[in-house]
Amino acid sequence: MVGTMPTYNLPGLPHDDCLALFVNYAFQKEQEKQYPNLLKIGEEIVRKCGGAPLAVRTLAGQLFSNTDEQQWVRIKDSELWKTEQKGNDILPALRVSYEQLPSDLKRCFAYCSLFPKNYEFNDYELTQFWMAHGLLRSSNGCSQLEEDIGFGYLKELEYGCFLQDFRDQYGSFQFKMHDVMHDLALSVAQDECSVVTATSQQIDKNVLHLSIPDPNSVHPDLLTLLQGLDRVRTVFIHSAEDVIISSSILEACLSKYKYLRSLNFSRSQFEELPKQIGKLKHLRYLDLSWNHRNQKAVKLHLQATELANSFTWWVR
Repeated sequence: MVGTMPTYNLPGLPHDDCLALFVNYAFQKEQEKQYPNLLKIGEEIVRKCGGAPLAVRTLAGQLFSNTDEQQWVRIKDSELWKTEQKGNDILPALRVSYEQLPSDLKRCFAYCSLFPKNYEFNDYELTQFWMAHGLLRSSNGCSQLEEDIGFGYLKELEYGCFLQDFRDQYGSFQFKMHDVMHDLALSVAQDECSVVTATSQQIDKNVLHLSIPDPNSVHPDLLTLLQGLDRVRTVFIHSAEDVIISSSILEACLSKYKYLRSLNFSRSQFEELPKQIGKLKHLRYLDLSWNHRNQKAVKLHLQATELANSFTWWVR
C-alpha cells in the first residue's frame, strides 16, 4: 500500500485444495468414501465459494457429520448464492452458512457486531452479555448452567469459524473475529444494532443495542436523537483509551433508557457512580472494568446500590 512495487493480487485457493479443505472439516476420517453423493454435492458447494478458504471452512463446519442429503442440497441451491457480489466478495457464502445456525445462535453472533473490529473478546464478558438478554437456552431441554450453555455456543461458533484465534489467558479464553465475519455480523444485525460514531447521521428509532466507541465525539444533533430512543436494551461504550463520559451521554443512557439490560462502561473513569444506575430495574449486566480513578470507591458505591444483587457486575 505504501511501496513503489506493483500490487500483487492474491488469487483464490485452487479447487483441489479447496475441496481437500472442505472434506477435512465436513467429514470424519475417510467418511467421504461412504457418501459419494454428498461428496459430489460438496464439490459444487466448494466451486461456488470461489477459492475463498474461510467460506469453504465455514460451510464445511456447518455440514460436519451431517449425512442428510437434502440439507446439503438446500445449501447448494440457496437463493443467497445469487446475491450480487463485488469482486472477490465472500459475504454471500458466509451468509449461507449463517442461515444454518439455530435462531438463538444467530442472535448471539449478530450481537458481536457491537464490538469493534480486531476486538479481543473474553469468554466471561460475552457469555454474560448473552445471558443478560436471555439468549442461552439448553438445546436438549435439560437443566444446565447458563454459563455452560454459553461456552457451548462459543465452541459452535469457533468450529464454524465465526470466531477464531482462541487462547487460554489465566483461566479464561480470549478470541477474535475475522474482519469479514464482523462485516457479516453488521449486515445481519442492522435492524437491531447501531454503532454510533462522530460521522453517524441517523439512528433507527427502533434500535435495541447501541455501541458508542467514542462517546464524547457524538454530535449534538445526534445526541438529541439518542435521547429520543425508548427501546434501548444495551449501551456499550468501548473507548480505546480511558475516558470521562460527558454528563449529556450519561443522562441519555441512564435517565432515558428505562429497560437497559446490559451496560458496558469499560475504561470509563468514575470517582462516583451515577445514582441512576440503582433505578435500572431490568439491568442484568454492568461492566465497570479498567476504571483507574477510584476503583475502591466505585466498588463500595456499587455494593450499596439497592439493586446490586439483581445483576452481574464486573470491576477489575
